[in-house]
Amino acid sequence: MNLFFPILIYEKDDKSIYLCFTMSEVYSIAEIYDVEDSVYLFYDAKGFLLQTNIDSNRKFSLSYKYPKSKDVDTLISHIKQYIHAYIPEDEEKNKLIEFIINLENSG
Repeated sequence: MNLFFPILIYEKDDKSIYLCFTMSEVYSIAEIYDVEDSVYLFYDAKGFLLQTNIDSNRKFSLSYKYPKSKDVDTLISHIKQYIHAYIPEDEEKNKLIEFIINLENSG
């Protein structure tokens, strides 16, 4: 099944958030060691939590968990905390705000 982009990566330990518009961007941010240690949560553009699948070559892919799990309120809360704490007023902040608006409207 195709994923809805952008993919939002939430790093649990330092509460960082990354917005990825391609799988190449996801792979450049999420290191396999951290994926194996469940350091990240991955969400699609509609707020669905994604699962990681690691193959025998230690490459990972993302897919939907079944049943699909959607907790938009928690995701929006994480994003808002991150925005106010870390992001200055710039283009990246505007992308995250747009992501939140789309999540709220999909609900």
